[in-house]
Amino acid sequence: MGIPTLSPNDLQQASSIVLQLYSGQCTPAQQQLLQHQLFDVQKRVEAWSLIAPFLHHEDPNVQFFGAHTAQVKISRDWDTLPDTDVDVFRESLLNLTGYASVNAYSKVVLRKLYAALVSLALRLCTFNPSRWPNWVLSSSSSLISMGMSSEAALDYLSIVAEEVSRIHLNASIREATSMVSQAVTTSLNQPRRPLSEKLAALKCFEAWIQHVPSSDITTLVPLLLSNLSQSDMFIPSCNVVIEILSSSSLSGGTGTKILTEPILFWLEHQGRLIYDSSLECESLPFTHVYARSWTSPLAGEIDESSRALCKLLVALGDHSISFIATHLPDPRVQTFLRVFMGFSGFPGCTSDPKIPLAKMTISFWTYFGEALLDADFFSDTEGAQMSIVHQVYAELVGILQRKSRWPPPSVLKSWSNDQIDVFIAYRRDIGEAVLNAYYIIRDETLRILVEPIVRDLLTKKPSDIVWEDVEASLYCVKSAQDAVPLQSNAYLSRLFGALERFPEAGNHLVRQTALSLIGEYATWFTSQDASILLRCISFVVVAVRDPTISFIAASALKQLCDANRTQLAPHIASFAELYASSVSIPDFERAKIIEAISSVIQALHPEQAIAPTEVIVRPVVEQWQMLSTAHQGVSGGVRTHHSIERGRNALSIVQLRDAILNLLGRTMSLWSAVPEIADVLSELIKFITALPSEATLISLPPGPVLELVCMAADRQLTAVWLNLASRLVVQLDPPSFISLKPEPGGQVRNLVDQAAQSLVISSLRSLGTPGAMETNPDLVQAFFACMDEITRTFLHAMVILPAELSSGVLRCAIQSLSLQERYSLVGSCKFLVCRIIHVMTEQLTKCLLVKVTYIKGSMEDAENLEPARACLRLHGQEMLGALVLGIVGEAPRSSVPNLATVLATLVAKLPSESREWLHHSMLSERLIRNARINQATKDAFVKAIVSSRSTQKTLTAANELSLIGRGLNGTSYAAGQLL
Repeated sequence: MGIPTLSPNDLQQASSIVLQLYSGQCTPAQQQLLQHQLFDVQKRVEAWSLIAPFLHHEDPNVQFFGAHTAQVKISRDWDTLPDTDVDVFRESLLNLTGYASVNAYSKVVLRKLYAALVSLALRLCTFNPSRWPNWVLSSSSSLISMGMSSEAALDYLSIVAEEVSRIHLNASIREATSMVSQAVTTSLNQPRRPLSEKLAALKCFEAWIQHVPSSDITTLVPLLLSNLSQSDMFIPSCNVVIEILSSSSLSGGTGTKILTEPILFWLEHQGRLIYDSSLECESLPFTHVYARSWTSPLAGEIDESSRALCKLLVALGDHSISFIATHLPDPRVQTFLRVFMGFSGFPGCTSDPKIPLAKMTISFWTYFGEALLDADFFSDTEGAQMSIVHQVYAELVGILQRKSRWPPPSVLKSWSNDQIDVFIAYRRDIGEAVLNAYYIIRDETLRILVEPIVRDLLTKKPSDIVWEDVEASLYCVKSAQDAVPLQSNAYLSRLFGALERFPEAGNHLVRQTALSLIGEYATWFTSQDASILLRCISFVVVAVRDPTISFIAASALKQLCDANRTQLAPHIASFAELYASSVSIPDFERAKIIEAISSVIQALHPEQAIAPTEVIVRPVVEQWQMLSTAHQGVSGGVRTHHSIERGRNALSIVQLRDAILNLLGRTMSLWSAVPEIADVLSELIKFITALPSEATLISLPPGPVLELVCMAADRQLTAVWLNLASRLVVQLDPPSFISLKPEPGGQVRNLVDQAAQSLVISSLRSLGTPGAMETNPDLVQAFFACMDEITRTFLHAMVILPAELSSGVLRCAIQSLSLQERYSLVGSCKFLVCRIIHVMTEQLTKCLLVKVTYIKGSMEDAENLEPARACLRLHGQEMLGALVLGIVGEAPRSSVPNLATVLATLVAKLPSESREWLHHSMLSERLIRNARINQATKDAFVKAIVSSRSTQKTLTAANELSLIGRGLNGTSYAAGQLL
């Protein structure tokens, strides 16, 4: 049996279609039609025979389509090539590739042919034994013997490394590394070789670098460094050296004599000249000219050679961080730091969506600081090396402050959203570097940042102050907060003492950052004089009333109150005034203010907390009353934790909770079907119900609220109500650290029994309509999560369901096993595993040890298990069949592990039944229609599952069946999976 062939007429017609398609004279509709016709030709079995004629065609477009068809047929239609013709096709493709190379086909065609040849090799080397042993050496030798040039051979080897590295089959090319190193050395070592060949050699070596042994790299490093002095080879050579530093056998700090020191020597004598040419600088240690205008035509611009040099220094810094940190007196290291800091402070904005130089260098300073902290000399604060460290980091802090500065409004308004996002991300990196700098030079960091701010605030008119500069300093001070100790600090005291000098209107950015700074340092005020805290509170309260910054101000107020509630408790009356005057503040910010005041209330004794709690909550209840009568809504809440039971039992608080529960019921009966209000009610219920250990004065009991949620779900089922039901079920039987805690009482169990039945009826009614599960994945996921929680916590509620409801839940779960939305499918798998384990477990256990899942119940549950087990056996065949079909291809590939887990659980709990169901599933018509799965595959799968004693073995068998069923066996993906 030979390779099927196309007739000459078909070949002529196909080539005509290609020529017409690329003629440039087709309308979009004609192009689409022609592409469809070519696709139809390409997917035919006979398309194997058009590869050679097309590659011998004179038109480059037809040649490319021939090469593309070769790659497509190998990757997608491999099974259509007769096994007896595989070796013939290999030789044919090898000869065609050599022919195309010798006849100087376009690089696009050649690259496509190289990729096709590698794809073929990867197919053949996966056979056992390999049908193309030593294919890299073999193919390269064959192509060179046909007359392929050195440049073309290097291009081919680059493709080999790229394709093979992508699927991690590194062993396939280890035997060829010596050949590659020799080829690269030969091309680079001959001055008269064409530039294009040398560039190809560099690109090839870059692609192979992770496979090349250190001995070969050591030989090539001097040659690569010598090429750095040639302008036309500088950037490619930089790329190779970067790859050596980051990805080769010499990465990770090794080879300092071979790599680090020679590169530093080159930088000192030649490399710094490249930097000097891109930016004028003074020749003083660690001092450069950074301050160019934001509108300067040179701002932010740099040539590609300087960019390549910067990348090289970044790679060197990552590689040799320890060497640099421990050799600071070395002039070569100081040159490195001088140039590196110059790139860190490169003038202009750092908002280019391309990675700017300053952003590339920023992470080095963080890692450099960590290396300094580990250095032996770091404890010698008066030593010569620490003197250098202080010079470096003092200059660095100034650079970081300048680089974090926002541009003037006139420039900022011209920035796109992408530029702003890039700059914000860069500022976050600056913040990390400032934090690290504080660990190195401690309060000197704050001095550099704070003194200019205070000096300007005290000596200049507001109109003369550059507020963007002040804001940048505030941002850097805020970034250092994590490292600043809680003890008194003169610089921070001076800074917060000058808050009254800040503008009370306009200049929103500097006020926003000041407020954010106050919030970040909220814990620092706990150990300071109360006057500083109250000064900051006053600053924040004024800002709360400014709608442009009220949100940040309200957040800062909450942070201050959370951290300093004890200090602020004596001032509760002032907070009451703030609350009374907050009517005009937007609702979200007002909620933050309520939370802040609530934090202060928590520092009061429960009897003292009752009055302010009523002051806050009563207006909320009154507004809520308006919601149920006048279609308005609001939510609120407050917490306290001291002597909570006495506070909860206070008559006024009991009445308040009753009023809240009554209004909640009335509101939900009227408005629960409105999505916007349902979301608000959901958030309210989350805050106003809690586990017993977290209850507040106004926390509602979960039982009555669960009844309201079931009522809302019956009216309009949404994921919101199902998720709330899951949450409330946990609260009815909360986790405990007590080994033998009491079981929920009969009243609670009856309530959950009724709730479970109501939720199942509502859910099956909504999900039972055709297409409902596909269009409502969030509902499916929430339903099975709820059923899973009830099964784990109140098994009784699930096993006493009427037979039709119990069957309905299982049928719904089985149907969801073919859903394409992964989270829905995973949710149903988790529920099925839980259901099978709990229903089929022989003995119920009452032990409730922490972190171990046990089945709860009583002996009467054991009697109720029989109908549930019968229901499981009734649907077992259908379930197992759905699992197999999902594994084979009807479910997403990423869900195979979840399906396999259900399969393993079912087989473990029902072994004899599962064996019969499994054999029957192999006879499914839908499975038979999958031509990729033959009888041998089915037998192997059944044997593996039946004999399996672990979930892992079941997963392995399911994964193999999935690859075969989806046509992925023998592909690069399958090879990667196996490895």
